[in-house]
Amino acid sequence: MAVNKVVINDKIALDLTGDTVTPSDLVEGVTAHDATGMQITGTRPATSGTDTSDATATAKDIARGKTAYVQGAKITGDLYETAKGKTKTYFTWGSEYVTLKRDDKRDLINIKMPWIGNDEIMRIDSYIELGADVTLFGDATAADVAKGKTFTSTAGLKVTGTAEPAESDNNVEAYAVTTTSPSVNFKRTDGAIKIWGYGTMTSSGGWGQQTTSLVAFEGDKYHKGAIYGGPSSTSLSLSISNGKLTGLPSGLTAISAIVTRGI
Repeated sequence: MAVNKVVINDKIALDLTGDTVTPSDLVEGVTAHDATGMQITGTRPATSGTDTSDATATAKDIARGKTAYVQGAKITGDLYETAKGKTKTYFTWGSEYVTLKRDDKRDLINIKMPWIGNDEIMRIDSYIELGADVTLFGDATAADVAKGKTFTSTAGLKVTGTAEPAESDNNVEAYAVTTTSPSVNFKRTDGAIKIWGYGTMTSSGGWGQQTTSLVAFEGDKYHKGAIYGGPSSTSLSLSISNGKLTGLPSGLTAISAIVTRGI
């Protein structure tokens, strides 16, 4: 029988009619009486001080080793993290991840690569270090680049060249000659020796006469003027002997030409 009033010596000692407690308001296992005087037993879990039924986090959303309550259950996080002061390093050999880009004021080297491994969070004052194989920036050394010029190479992002100009690397060397036994001193040892210009030749004729002819030099041959018909062409084989140019036609009495090597 429900009793909502307790009477002692004709006086009401306990009035329960204003009570609103229900089983869900009481911790599981605790008993009380409701407004009708009936004994009730609590049904609320002892740990359910906060309703977590609408939480959506999973273990992969929570830092590794940290705990939380989600939908009434305790879970332990497994999300990797880089702690304060620590550095996470990633490295690539792929040229597709290294690009040069020009902004309004400067050239930039961009290193972009896909995230490899586990999901991870970065704490404040932690670092990401991106690396790329130095061969992606070239394999020249300072000795390969002209002195004073800078470049990117295996030695670092910015290197200053040290190579001095090498005269022997000229494409062509040339000497102006004005004597019939000219001295020349080519620094390079490869390439054919050729001559370009004009000269005169004297030859003896009948009755003790001498004839002077104009000679035109054209590289590896020369043309000699003729009284009748066209000028004749004769091949030349020029060389250097004891610093002197040899192989010029005999009888040469004057010359004004350029001797070259390397063409």
